[in-house]
Amino acid sequence: MNKFRLSKPTVSTELQSNSTFSFQLSVPHAPSLPTSPEPAPPKLGGYKYDIAQGKHNMEWLNWDEMCLWVAKEEAEKIIELRVRNVKQNERSDIMWREKHYFMCAREGTGGDSKYAKTTERGRKIPTKWTGCTCRLTITTYPDRPTVLGKYRADHSHDIGSANVHFTRLSKGTRVRIAAMLREHMPHDEILKQIQGHIYDQPHLLNTKPIRRDDFVTAADVREIAKALEAEIVRLHPLDGLSVLEWVKRLTEASALLHFSRDSRAGYGCGMADRLVPDIDSY
Repeated sequence: MNKFRLSKPTVSTELQSNSTFSFQLSVPHAPSLPTSPEPAPPKLGGYKYDIAQGKHNMEWLNWDEMCLWVAKEEAEKIIELRVRNVKQNERSDIMWREKHYFMCAREGTGGDSKYAKTTERGRKIPTKWTGCTCRLTITTYPDRPTVLGKYRADHSHDIGSANVHFTRLSKGTRVRIAAMLREHMPHDEILKQIQGHIYDQPHLLNTKPIRRDDFVTAADVREIAKALEAEIVRLHPLDGLSVLEWVKRLTEASALLHFSRDSRAGYGCGMADRLVPDIDSY
């Protein structure tokens, strides 16, 4: 009887009248099907990455919507949120575009004062600077108009009507005062025009929220006048010539009290790079 083998036997054969063979078939493994690649993690600093981090508690559809929210927050709480810094993204591996850092106007800047108090007299007018901890960080992205924000709303001072005299006039009111000053309107007349009838009975019964524009003072007008004066005076590269031109204008306006020229100083003593204040600074 002929013998044959289909595969390597696993059990030795047994020769009997009916011989029995034990064998196993080797079936080649089927090729593995390609699997879909795992989703890439969100790019560092991108919108999805920031959402996953959960550090932002504010979100707006676009920049304009964010600006409207800031204006509403300032009006309702009678506070000021000023842009302290704007940071541009300069790295290609991080996916945000700009970060805008807002701070409460009563936070204060410039570090510790170097002035040493010589008396213990108290201030008649409380200081504006309280080191307020209110912060708002705005993040924009290159691939979408959505804006994320991280807002710390706690203030270290009273808000509402108690804070109104520490805020500044609206831009519209400042521009209006500046226009009257350019027309050489007297300061007291400007106050009458701006204040209008705020002390009349109908206005006093008005239930609208209080505004800083309701309390325009002579000091406000003087500050804006200073800004306009800085716009008018442009220093010559030789600073002395600019100073003399300014003196000439003051003399023509009968506004010069005293002027002393020191020939030792000469011209060009480093004033030509003086910054011109913008009306928004007041």
